[in-house]
Amino acid sequence: MNDIKICTSQECSITCVPNIFIDRYMHNANGEFVKIYLYLLRALSQRNGNISISQIADKLELTENDVRRSLLYWEKKNLLHLEYDNSGNISCINVISPEDERKTTSTQLKSSDFETTENVSTLEPVVSEPAPPKAQGMDLEGMARFKETEEGSEILFISERYMGHPLGLNEINTIYSWYEELHFSADLIEYLVEYCVEKGHSSIYYMNKVALNWIDEGINTVEKAKQTTNIHCQSHYSVMKAMGIQGRSLVKSEVAYIDKWVSTYGFSLDIINEACGRTIESTGKASFKYADSILSKWHDNGIHHLEDISRLDEAHEQTVASQKAANASSNNKAKVTNSRFHNFEQREYSDEFYEDLERRMRAKN
Repeated sequence: MNDIKICTSQECSITCVPNIFIDRYMHNANGEFVKIYLYLLRALSQRNGNISISQIADKLELTENDVRRSLLYWEKKNLLHLEYDNSGNISCINVISPEDERKTTSTQLKSSDFETTENVSTLEPVVSEPAPPKAQGMDLEGMARFKETEEGSEILFISERYMGHPLGLNEINTIYSWYEELHFSADLIEYLVEYCVEKGHSSIYYMNKVALNWIDEGINTVEKAKQTTNIHCQSHYSVMKAMGIQGRSLVKSEVAYIDKWVSTYGFSLDIINEACGRTIESTGKASFKYADSILSKWHDNGIHHLEDISRLDEAHEQTVASQKAANASSNNKAKVTNSRFHNFEQREYSDEFYEDLERRMRAKN
């Protein structure tokens, strides 16, 4: 992780927290965000020193994603100004005094923004996306009110930064539907966008499918979302390793199989890995269909632990051995039954028969 330069125009011989920060900003901010802001002020005591995302995360026992979200939050509040390098990584954090709070430069949505075709076209994304399932109709007035609230504008600002482009109407409407219809909190929406972008999916259509899946799974907090996504990430990585998959990501059908094994069948990773190992041993390739046939059979037989698999294997081996023995016995009986020698019925002849046979032989001579 590259070091980030942190600087300010203020003298920082001590850690000084301006009263205006406490009075105006602190009471509405997430506690973790406040901790990070205070840590930045402390870091300024080493004037124009360097710092890193990982260093902040380790110091405050947070994740690096938590730190990035906090920096974006305070930039939105105009207390920081972030600079980026050519790779899109934060290269400089400029701490701005609350007394010198600059005017916001983010675009404000008003009802008039949606009134003409010209204005609408400027808000559409560069790459057209199919309309998300929830975005059937657009509540333009509701979206405008949402954007004007502090929480709504923050959600849209952070989403825009993560997605890397100005939000289009479909995107704004979908995010608004998560907040208004699905009742997602601001933190949950931010985590949803962050999670999808980190997985390489910046499409609002994909994000909306994830949001609807979370509703079906009863996920309504960041904690539940993190727990679920961690489980999925662990299972995907574990299966890829067991199948010997390298240099590519899982395709949609493969992910569906894994989700089926984990969510529908409820198998632990050790059982899934066992099936994957047997698949490679039998087929010599990463066949998810073959692995699914194994796991489906185990599910039908009530398998819950590796010990259950061993017992099932023993029972199968006994069945096979018994069948072989029965087949061998049946084959032997068939051979005996079909033998001409054993089927030949020996005849008995009287003395008169032999005497008559002898007379006919002498008569011929």
